[in-house]
Amino acid sequence: MLEDLGNSHRAVIITILLKVPTNKPNTRVRWNFRKANWIKFQDQLETKTSTINTEESAHKILKTFCEIIQQSAKENISRGKPCKYEPFWTQELNAQNEIRDRARQKAEKSKLQEGVIAWGQEKAKLKHQITQSKINSWKIFLSKLNYKTDGQKAFKCMNKLNNGHSQEQSQPFKIQHEEIIDNKKIANCFIAHFSNPTN
Repeated sequence: MLEDLGNSHRAVIITILLKVPTNKPNTRVRWNFRKANWIKFQDQLETKTSTINTEESAHKILKTFCEIIQQSAKENISRGKPCKYEPFWTQELNAQNEIRDRARQKAEKSKLQEGVIAWGQEKAKLKHQITQSKINSWKIFLSKLNYKTDGQKAFKCMNKLNNGHSQEQSQPFKIQHEEIIDNKKIANCFIAHFSNPTN
């Protein structure tokens, strides 16, 4: 069985010994340009490109130049797999999550009503803290948001705060006799409307 998933039920893993072809996970490594050492990258490029033999063929000069760029990039630009990021998750929530797990383990071992009540209290406390952290994270995000250009950015943040699930639009949104059902377009319409000082 798995550990606490946030509710009163335990998830059970069932293993079936069948040979089913599975797709390999995406192991693509991405460049992290924000953590690049651009000064060293530039110096290294200037030093190595100055040694290129310009008397060689254009094809070989281009190949050497591309190799220098790739080598300099590997040495000065970080690479890695992007991990799942929750903008609202904090160290305090992580600590409360561990407290809730310990309370559940204690309640399961003791099988006493007091233990179950304590576990429920810690679970409710964690849920309340998550809600407050999401609200605070949203307020901070809004304070830095450019309402004229960051419509899609706002939609992505809302999606993350909603644990990656977008609510379905029950009815289409109408603007200037046009029906819009795409959530991103609806978000952009709201931002354009409220960013207009005349509205």
